Amino acid sequence: MSLNMKTLTQALAKTAAVIEKTVQTTVQEVTGPKPLQDYDLLHQVGSAGPGLAWKLYSAKSRGSAQTHKYPTVCVWVLDKRALSEARLRAGLSKAAEDSFFDIIRADAAKLVRLRHPGVVHVVQALDESKNAMAMVTEPLFASIANAIGNADNIDKVPKELKGLVGNAWPRKGNKNSGLVKGKKEMGLLEIKHGLLQVAETLEFLHNNARLVHQAISPEVTVLITSRGAWKLGGFGFAVSADRTSGDAAHMHAFHYAEYDVEDSLLPLQPSLNYTAPELVRSKVTLAGSYSDIFSFGCLAYHLVAWKPLFDCHNNVKTYMNSLNYLTTETFSSVPPELVSNLQRMLSANESLRPTALDFTGSSFFRDDTGLRALHFLDHMLERDNMQKSEFLKALSDMWKDFDSRVLRYKVRVTSRKSNMVGNRGRERRGCFPLIVFGIEYLNGHPSSSARFMVLPPLCAELRNMVMQPMILPMVLTIAESQDRSDFELSTLPALVPVLTAAAGETLLLLVKHAELIINKTSQEHLIAHALPLLVRAYNDTDPRVQEEVLRKTVSLCKQLDAQVITIT
Repeated sequence: MSLNMKTLTQALAKTAAVIEKTVQTTVQEVTGPKPLQDYDLLHQVGSAGPGLAWKLYSAKSRGSAQTHKYPTVCVWVLDKRALSEARLRAGLSKAAEDSFFDIIRADAAKLVRLRHPGVVHVVQALDESKNAMAMVTEPLFASIANAIGNADNIDKVPKELKGLVGNAWPRKGNKNSGLVKGKKEMGLLEIKHGLLQVAETLEFLHNNARLVHQAISPEVTVLITSRGAWKLGGFGFAVSADRTSGDAAHMHAFHYAEYDVEDSLLPLQPSLNYTAPELVRSKVTLAGSYSDIFSFGCLAYHLVAWKPLFDCHNNVKTYMNSLNYLTTETFSSVPPELVSNLQRMLSANESLRPTALDFTGSSFFRDDTGLRALHFLDHMLERDNMQKSEFLKALSDMWKDFDSRVLRYKVRVTSRKSNMVGNRGRERRGCFPLIVFGIEYLNGHPSSSARFMVLPPLCAELRNMVMQPMILPMVLTIAESQDRSDFELSTLPALVPVLTAAAGETLLLLVKHAELIINKTSQEHLIAHALPLLVRAYNDTDPRVQEEVLRKTVSLCKQLDAQVITIT
């Protein structure tokens, strides 16, 4: 009897498990992947991945409690049904579709495993239903492909991307329909920052994680976070760098046609425009870090020259001809101090290519005084007040030498410790410090790309009562160029303690900028922080403060809601 009862209990448990799984599957098919259940999509910010198949959305958690450190996140959404329908129209096979989805899954799995500041951070792992795939990462601005003009798979180009680039190069078959046109604002100094970040992350991949990426390109690989950091993704083609010669028999080179081919709807191999020759010219390949260096060189060329090195339409003959006839004229639009490094990176002989570490040590980066100044900004907390004061005085004279977008940005430069699951704790030494963006307006007028509004070192220094009188005017200058949402998200939290405790010269300065604070805060923040500041100013014994607040009273009353004034 006990045996029968045990058997019955087990059978009921199995049945319950099957029912539960069936219910979960049914719910998922109705509601979509879990990220779409857990987050509200706000707006599309960009596209990324092979063929730019992923749509990137800014999103907020639906839960009342924040389970991670990001107020907003990026939800990646891939519409499997739309891709399947497009595949049928293009006459592609179901096998190609399945292989493409396998590449996407492999990428997502590696992203979860990798732990490094230069790799896109996954908040919620990939989940999929019959009709969609989705995952959640740290908040993103866009892919580099979007930033240099390719707006494919973006339903409505965000205003932050408009004006970011000039006349981006047209992709065949695109007829310019997916290109963002406008004034080019991404300057050379900003590009240097990003290239250094990518180089440092590649150095980690090659030496610590022991991975060869194999697919470095604007579309697949590099993404810009909402704080401006350039990070790596797109690991769907990545392979271990520790394969033995016996494993090589199972690693076939990529195969490209000997005639022009339109960009595939379902790309099953990396873009030929950025692929190393050893990965395409033989039947079997032993890809190494040198292959990534070639691809990185192609990417660097594209970014500094604002045009691709190769535009071969996936035609391997065109590619090899272009590779064999790289001339001095090819590099005429590249800064002279970078030419020799690029030529080595793009050598057909992989043994001549430098490492990522070698690249970061070139004079192209080393001799840039702007980078050295920005380096100091990151380490301000480590300096004494005298050093900070001298540097900030010098910085006020240097700003005029920075290009417009870098003037909006503060750049954090840091030597980082990196790790991967199963490979922890090794710190690389001698590497040029990684540049990680937290970019800010410092003067001038805002453009549509003014999004990266964080000031970690300057805002941190607001807590330093000795440095506060020098730092606060800079923060308020930046705030002039922020819109309300950026100000409330990035600057106001650092200002709140100052608004609450301001006295003396600090109170006087804040009263002088009262219109700024009122114009850029919601009524809730206005009542909680700005108006108490003004009330204290009326009651202050310093006649300068009283005179200033009285001078502002008439104009401020016109800006303030009547109900708010009554409440106050």
